[in-house]
Amino acid sequence: MEIKAKCKFDLASMKALVYVSTFKKGNPKKQMILRAILFFVALIAAVLCFVVLKNYWVLAACLAIDLFYILLYCFIYFAFPKKSYNALANLKEAENEYVFCDDFLMISTVSAEYYGDAKIGYSLLVKAFETSKYFFLYQTQNQVLIVDKSTMEAGAAEELKNKLSAFLKKKYYSCRY
Repeated sequence: MEIKAKCKFDLASMKALVYVSTFKKGNPKKQMILRAILFFVALIAAVLCFVVLKNYWVLAACLAIDLFYILLYCFIYFAFPKKSYNALANLKEAENEYVFCDDFLMISTVSAEYYGDAKIGYSLLVKAFETSKYFFLYQTQNQVLIVDKSTMEAGAAEELKNKLSAFLKKKYYSCRY
């Protein structure tokens, strides 16, 4: 049985990769809203501590920590995907074609400056994440293959999910977004 798919390394796929790496199984938009609420509650708590304790240092420290985390998560959500995409250099807009066979995966990569083929056994995969649009297959903690579900034939995504979850067992994660 062969399942064919493709994926292009574009900004949308890099955003999805950053979000799945950062927020794991949680919906990125909901996670950002939840964090914003938590930061707002922390801000209110800092102001209340100031009113009760009358200590400017506690207020300043709490505000600095709160501001740091707000800026950090805004950077991760908005700027980091674009930064990661720009760091791809020669692989920008590269297109991977995948053929999932019974015991291995064949990959062909084509870009303006690069061409290559590879054959990988499923046993070499470290983990996999599935979202509503993509499969992310981790060869190592830093090397990820992105598979676009929209390029697969009807029913093929479910077959691939079954195949990957059988090989990876508890290291196959299905995200709810």
